[in-house]
Amino acid sequence: MGRNWQWCDLRQGSLQLISRLRASVGALILTPAAALGLSGCSDSAQPVGTYVEPGWMAQVRQDVERYQSEMLACLDEFGVTGIVAIGGRVGGGGITDDKGNLPPGVSELQEKAFAVCNARVEPPSAWVAPADAAAYARMLDVRACLIAQGRELPEAPSEEAWIEQAATGLPWNPYQVLVDPEAPSIPDAELAALMQTCPQSGQGQVVHVPESAFG
Repeated sequence: MGRNWQWCDLRQGSLQLISRLRASVGALILTPAAALGLSGCSDSAQPVGTYVEPGWMAQVRQDVERYQSEMLACLDEFGVTGIVAIGGRVGGGGITDDKGNLPPGVSELQEKAFAVCNARVEPPSAWVAPADAAAYARMLDVRACLIAQGRELPEAPSEEAWIEQAATGLPWNPYQVLVDPEAPSIPDAELAALMQTCPQSGQGQVVHVPESAFG
């Protein structure tokens, strides 16, 4: 028996889905999609030193909380239980049989629910923002925020290189360094707190389905 996940499609952008179902951390790239943030119900640590949070981060938290609330309510109308991943995305899933199949009717119901809810619920604007100079500046803000939380990160690519990366695939994201399979594993609660304090913006989002979601 296993879990089969049906993720909502935000029609633009891209994400990296990080799963710790096995001993090592695996990364699966899914497109099209986008993601960031976490519900505002958890406490976030305050940045230290001289770091000053940019104003867009507070707006992102509000937008993500609104999206999550509306998306979960919409899915509930269809009898589908939404799952909020670390990183902000709302998905659905179910127990599969030995052949990896969901019970009869479940997959069809989820597909219908997500089709309706994706059309009805507006995603946070930052999730589907173009990979331009403004998006690059926000990525640098996220990197600065993480460094203020005591994380060691390499230099970011140049603006030109970053935009070129986004045009052909996933642009560099400082969270990639933290969830790299070769890096020390970060506990779910710690990763969630970081993404609440330093919300992601734009393409190349890192999203993690917590182990608790798999029962």
